[in-house]
Amino acid sequence: MTLQNLLRNIWIKLRKRPENNKTQCNDNNEIVVLIDWPNIFLNMKSKDPQNFNVKARIENLLEWIKKIGRIKIIFVFTPRNLTIGNEELFLQFGFIQVLCPIITEESQNRDTTDDYLITVGKECLGDENISHLCLVSGDSDFIPLLERTKAKGIKIGIIAASNASLSASLIKYADFEPKIGGNMLYIIPSL
Repeated sequence: MTLQNLLRNIWIKLRKRPENNKTQCNDNNEIVVLIDWPNIFLNMKSKDPQNFNVKARIENLLEWIKKIGRIKIIFVFTPRNLTIGNEELFLQFGFIQVLCPIITEESQNRDTTDDYLITVGKECLGDENISHLCLVSGDSDFIPLLERTKAKGIKIGIIAASNASLSASLIKYADFEPKIGGNMLYIIPSL
């Protein structure tokens, strides 16, 4: 699927997304979640590596997001090699999986995850019903997207896999949210 076809499909899905979780909050907060899977998956820490539980971590971060409002749509951006063993998990949580190719430029391989996330994120900002954008990444490469989000008046939440993986420059973009009594900045706890 080309990126242009993906963007067209995003608009269709945003407009037709079922109202299946209206009961999780009683306000009009509608959240788009953008997950940078390589950043999150590769930086998750575990107290017990033998019992590393990705599903519990995802449940944990989704519960935190639901305190803020209704999740309208969740995109997970990943190269194919990081989907192995995670496809069912993505389906179970209703994530829209965006496979990001590894391309070769000047004899160097380059992951396009950030490019795809930024492009889709910009497209989502065009939905006038979105009140919040939640970036699940600690990567400062997304600052231009966050600046554009702020300029549109959309609140921002940041979720990182660990303190070590959170770029200090992202912290200032996490908006205050009265429903959680603080800034929307969350570190996924080690389990």
